[in-house]
Amino acid sequence: MKLKAKISWGLGFLFLIIFSIAIFCMYYIGNLADDSNAILKDNYHSLEYAKGMAYSLNDMQTAVTYIVFDKKETAANREHYFRLYEAGKADFDKNFVAEKNNVTETNEKEYVESLIKYYDLLLKICDRAHSGEIDEYMFFTVVLPSFSKVWNSVNSIYNVNKYAIERKNQVARKDAAKIITYMSAICAFCVILAFFYFWYFPFFVSNSISYLSDKMKGLLKKAGFELETKTKDESFILLSSIELLEAKLCPGEKGKEEENQ
Repeated sequence: MKLKAKISWGLGFLFLIIFSIAIFCMYYIGNLADDSNAILKDNYHSLEYAKGMAYSLNDMQTAVTYIVFDKKETAANREHYFRLYEAGKADFDKNFVAEKNNVTETNEKEYVESLIKYYDLLLKICDRAHSGEIDEYMFFTVVLPSFSKVWNSVNSIYNVNKYAIERKNQVARKDAAKIITYMSAICAFCVILAFFYFWYFPFFVSNSISYLSDKMKGLLKKAGFELETKTKDESFILLSSIELLEAKLCPGEKGKEEENQ
């Protein structure tokens, strides 16, 4: 194998080590990023939707409470609470639709279906409250229990996604620990390969030159020529040996070369 080929193979092997480390890092870091995105993509959004429904439900309950109990309210107050109720209802509907399109966890669909049922019933009761059909007694026996059922369904949706985030976070931590272990093993293996490469490759490349320089020195010694040099550079020794041999065997040729120069 030519010296150029040896150097090319050596540099190619070193490039392969670097490229392998980069590929493994990208692969495992990509897996970890996917785990994190899975947590944020679905469950985090569901938590936000549940919070939004809870805030809106609070506004709706506040408005209905004042409408039922404040018999001396003015038209302006009644209009204010009616608008508060409608704004809460609109915001609740927006978050509820978003949540229905983001069902991902086990039992979450059941909670959403129960929320649909209880929410529809609550809207009918609230309409009766606005029309004056609900008195104080019915508020405690009908309205509050209906709000409570909706609250419980929203809270169940919140909890199932919160626990899912905690579970996926634990999985992500375990994956991160595995990735650290795998990367440590891969890097250690590549470092060992690189160590042997740096230890063996210079010997592998210079071996042929050292062999030639030693053979040349041996031939000169057998021919009765003594090569005086203090350097350990095999290439310089080989070149000096050739020049000495050329000077001894072909003295006229060297003189002609100097004249031509």
